[in-house]
Amino acid sequence: WKEKVAVRLYKLHGSLDWYRFGFPGGIVQFAKVPMECDPNTCKDDDGEGLSVLNPTPLFLTGTTGKERLYGVGFVGEFFIQFHERLKDYHTLICCGYGWADKGINNRVNQWLLNSNGNRIVILHNGPADELKQKPFWKKGNRWTQFEQVGKIVVIPKWLSECSLDDLAPFFDN
Repeated sequence: WKEKVAVRLYKLHGSLDWYRFGFPGGIVQFAKVPMECDPNTCKDDDGEGLSVLNPTPLFLTGTTGKERLYGVGFVGEFFIQFHERLKDYHTLICCGYGWADKGINNRVNQWLLNSNGNRIVILHNGPADELKQKPFWKKGNRWTQFEQVGKIVVIPKWLSECSLDDLAPFFDN
């Protein structure tokens, strides 16, 4: 590539390293802790020890418990940002998503319907029929409807197998 292209990756599921902490001054918030670190030894920017309020990390999965939190707190902030990014772009590249989170699925479906130019690129190193059988895509025959108007592209590779040349045609300008 002769010019540099900035690409942002967002991961909404499966995060294991977010803990709820009490910060000095009574502030409570979530913070990301590297997997190799002990959350009980975390410090703030001033070197003050933080209190782990829950020793179990927040694990983001497609449960209805998380779905109830989509509008509030830490999880809510993730989804506000997801929604905002969807408004800014016309291509969503997905890899490894199981299509079982109703909250995300509803947002993706609405986003696909919002503009004729919106499309989803799915990186999937397996038969496309596996994707077509997911309840999200079967509902109302979505797969066929979106595929017929060019809103679905399947690249038969995982992200780790893709080169920049594989994905560059799908980057929004």
